[in-house]
Amino acid sequence: FPSAQQDPLARSLVFIYRIAGFLALGQASEAKEAATRGSEFARQTGSPSIRGYSHFLYGRTLVADDPAAAKAHFETALEIGQEIGNPFITTNAQRDLASLALETGPAGAAAAYLRVLATQLDIGDLGNCYRACRHAAVALVALGEHEVAAKVIGLVGLIPISPVEAIRFSEVETQLTTELGERLSDLVAEGGQLKISEVAELTMQSLARHVTKVE
Repeated sequence: FPSAQQDPLARSLVFIYRIAGFLALGQASEAKEAATRGSEFARQTGSPSIRGYSHFLYGRTLVADDPAAAKAHFETALEIGQEIGNPFITTNAQRDLASLALETGPAGAAAAYLRVLATQLDIGDLGNCYRACRHAAVALVALGEHEVAAKVIGLVGLIPISPVEAIRFSEVETQLTTELGERLSDLVAEGGQLKISEVAELTMQSLARHVTKVE
């Protein structure tokens, strides 16, 4: 058996775990360095799944400094995921493309998140529903859906994993406090009693009200 040092698949898996760990700890420069080194091993594996997920994680390391490059990596990951029928790669890439769409306007992001959540509910990917709802809450606030956003946050919380997300989530909390006042805590508590599938459906219904404006 080839050693882990010689096997591109083993090396790329090591770097994928490193990238994910660095991103979770907010260590952006370390994550970017690991992504740069790991991408070559991912190409050498010949595995579309490894290559697609590598592109997705590489994109995550670039969101703060180079969103255009991040978008290109997410789009490549999405294309690969769709080609091989890998819903994990596809929905992760769609979710982060939707997050980038917030930069160009909340209505566009609403359409993107709607597609993401519909796919994730269809395949039963409730873990990624949590993440998508968390980001969709930002779009909901921008669209004036404050009560729904508060309920969403009541279940999924706002836990940033990057400086960009930290800024966005802080702005969301400030705006909800301003708009809802004392009602905020009651709505958050109400959301906390719901199931993730119920919160996802509620989020989709609210997003759908705005999608017709852009489609």
